[in-house]
Formats: sequence, structure tokens, C-alpha cells
Amino acid sequence: MAGNLMRIVGVMPMAGAGSRLGLPFHKALAPTFMADGQMVPLFRHAYDRLSVITDVIVSVLSLEAREDPCMAAIPQPILYKTTRGEAPSSITVAAGAYPGSWLAVVLPDTIWYPENGMAVAAGALADDVDGVLVTFRGPGSALDEVMHDDRFVKRIIQKRANHPGLVEGWGAFIVKADRAVEWDDSIYLSGNLDQMTLRWVPLEGSYYDLGTPEQYRLAAMQRDWPGHV
Repeated sequence: MAGNLMRIVGVMPMAGAGSRLGLPFHKALAPTFMADGQMVPLFRHAYDRLSVITDVIVSVLSLEAREDPCMAAIPQPILYKTTRGEAPSSITVAAGAYPGSWLAVVLPDTIWYPENGMAVAAGALADDVDGVLVTFRGPGSALDEVMHDDRFVKRIIQKRANHPGLVEGWGAFIVKADRAVEWDDSIYLSGNLDQMTLRWVPLEGSYYDLGTPEQYRLAAMQRDWPGHV
């Protein structure tokens, strides 16, 4: 673990409207099953994965969410941003609120295993890296493909609708707060990693993005976790 003992802050970007899922409420509140059969809102899976490594987990919402009584179910603390969507800008907002921290980011519309994956990622942090990228094997039409060598991420290629096979794609990450802008400019927008050093942390497990109706129907009511895509 990093020698400077920077604190880890969990981040759940949920400033989008969730309109793709076609629900009358935010998709983070969509019902899903836990492995024990308990029904919980979708964001709870991300929250539980972050809680393995930190007791500070911040949700980033849009200003409109303040007027939505359903969003009272989202745990505090909450940060608000002026625009909807855009996960990278949500991460930048969190970086401004928690300078000098590691930001551990899990997308709240995903379910993945193993549940201790963020602990594995945190164990790979070091002073000489800007962060770690957690990857899974899955369809290239659903995951951004991660190009890497034995230790470090080299490039990220955004998902391609007609990709014919499986790729190694990212599912979560931890990054230094003062490098969060590079996640936006260098990674999310262009895929380049010239200015960042990210350690590659592969997880042998399953990954589901429940942001679309098709994926939600496939995975949301799954009772026999962990499964494999």
C-alpha cells in the first residue's frame, strides 16, 4: 500500500438521469437481488464494494436530484454538480472536495465479483503510481478495452458496438485526487496514458453493466451470484 498513507475516499458518480433504463426514478434505485436473496437498490452493490476499503463514500448527484424525494435513499455525504451525466466531471468534483486523497470509483449501475476486488486494488497502490485500474473479461461491445503489459495500463479503447468477442475491460479504479483531471482528458476522452501511471489489476470474476434495459433484465434479478459473463 502507498507509503504516504493517503486516505481512500469512495466515489459513486450518479449525476445522470438514468433515462436509458426507462424507469420513473433514478436507475441507482432500481431493485436488484443480493446473493442471499435480499432485494436492494442497485447502488448498494457499488456501495458495499467500496465499504471494504473505506468508511467515507461520497455520492455525486446533479442539482436536479435535490428536488427528487426518492433520492433521499442515497447515503450521505452527497456532492452536487451543475451538469448531468459525465462521470469524469463527477470525479473532478470529488477530487476538489477531497484533495490529497485516493479516489476509489465504482460505477453505481454495475454489479461485479469478487466482492473484495477493491481490497485487491488498494493493495496495489504505491507512491510511484497515479492509481490502479481494475479489469474484467467481457464483451467488447459492453466494455472499454484495456491495453496493458504485465504491470501497467498502456491505453484504453472505448467500447465498440460491433466488437465480435471478449476483451479485458475496466470496471473500477482508484486514482490520486490531484490527477483526476487526467482521468477525464487523457483516459476517458482519448484513451491515452502518456501523463499517467496506472497499475493493471485483473480480477477473475463477473461484471455486469445494468445501465440498459437488456443488461438490467439479464442481471438485476440474478440470484445465483457470482456468475460469469
